[in-house]
Amino acid sequence: MQTASWTGRTIPMEGTAMGAALRGEVGLDGYASTAASVEPDVTAVAAPVAGLSGEVVAALSVIAPTYRTSDADVERIGRLLVEHARGLSAELGGHPTEAAA
Repeated sequence: MQTASWTGRTIPMEGTAMGAALRGEVGLDGYASTAASVEPDVTAVAAPVAGLSGEVVAALSVIAPTYRTSDADVERIGRLLVEHARGLSAELGGHPTEAAA
């Protein structure tokens, strides 16, 4: 599988894992995931990062080829992203549980 640089390229907020995380629209597990939303055969997982007042100021995301990404992989990646997003939120003085609500 070959990928191209997306630097400077925009993607829609609707229907994407990153968009959901940036809007704070994640499940009880704290992350969002999608498959084939922007590109076919690509799975994305994202978690929100909270700022000082609890608002979502950023998100962390991982993309992977869908054919190499099982549901268990998505859950594992999601848990890791949430862990790191909460760490970043704490560094920013944020309330990570509010970002994942």
